[in-house]
Amino acid sequence: MDIAALRAELRVLEHTAYFQTGTLGPVPLTALRAAQADLERVNDAGPAHIPHRAPVMARIETARGALCRLLGCSPAALGFTQNTTQAINLVALSVAWTPGDEVIITDGEHGANVQPWQRLAERRGVRLRVLPAADPEAVPALVRAALGPRTRLVSLSHVSHLTGAVLPVAAVCALAQARGVLSLVDGAQAVGVLPVQVAEIGCDFYAGSGHKWLLGLPGTGYLYVRPETLPAFAPLWAGNGMGDIGDERLWSASARKIEIGTRDIAIPAALTESLAFLQRAGGIAAIAARVQGLRELLHAGLATLPGVQVLTPAGASGAAGLTTFHLTGGRGPALVDFLLDRHQVLVRQTGPTPDSIRVSTHFFNTEAEVHQLLRGLREWLSAGF
Repeated sequence: MDIAALRAELRVLEHTAYFQTGTLGPVPLTALRAAQADLERVNDAGPAHIPHRAPVMARIETARGALCRLLGCSPAALGFTQNTTQAINLVALSVAWTPGDEVIITDGEHGANVQPWQRLAERRGVRLRVLPAADPEAVPALVRAALGPRTRLVSLSHVSHLTGAVLPVAAVCALAQARGVLSLVDGAQAVGVLPVQVAEIGCDFYAGSGHKWLLGLPGTGYLYVRPETLPAFAPLWAGNGMGDIGDERLWSASARKIEIGTRDIAIPAALTESLAFLQRAGGIAAIAARVQGLRELLHAGLATLPGVQVLTPAGASGAAGLTTFHLTGGRGPALVDFLLDRHQVLVRQTGPTPDSIRVSTHFFNTEAEVHQLLRGLREWLSAGF
């Protein structure tokens, strides 16, 4: 892994220690230039000129194949969306709900995995059950106890966006499947930094985004649908592109049925270059190992700082790229500004407490940047800001 060469393609790193991949990952120059070239080529030829669009459409299929190899699934099982939120909404709109049906989530979910179910509760009388996720290992037992005759779907994050905790999603999905209940996993904070095999997880749906750990352009999301679930998957979202038009409904047999209407084809096509960039870093196994080393360095440094409480679990339950810590005395937003202005370090303020700080470490970050962050924290604490 030639870190220097890879970092040269992420120009934000020329002036900032970037620890915000969990929100938006920096896009490699190769992907940016590929998208620009595709847009110009199609537009210059005439955007409705199909022969000039065909190479870009072929590149979308290349990206689909590469992403499916990463997830361990068939290309027929994966459709592109604009983001994880859209993918989850598509699932919410695919089930024939009746009043009194239940959806189970945890209290650590992103809004994308809360608000669609709240809307169903308002409009369709669906009951939303929220389980505590403070102890990730306790979640399967809580789900087992909560599953009832009206439970239709269990939806939870693979990695908590709040604490970076890795949830035992395979165990939860097995419980759901044994009871004939659908399962959805929000993989936005997992894919690209952890090895993910959707068949081993056993979920009916796996939703994710390309613009975080995969370092793709904003506007690239995806939805995996388990092959056994795919025939009955009929999202309410419908239109041109989901199948042939005729007197009878003829939807695509693949997950491409969610790819409808006119869209920016250059954005998902450029995911090809982003995924190739990850391969140049050695692939997911090498990335996961490097991220683990950076995370351990960060945790060790945080442990030496007074008034700092690390909220991310230790060990396998905290093996993703997010580290969240709480500062006694608060003023988290002010610390974010201080670190950027004084130390050129970009982090973010987040939950689960008002003064929690989240740090995203990806393979392109360096040990020197971790120490840069720690120096900034020491200065903040010693100055008593």
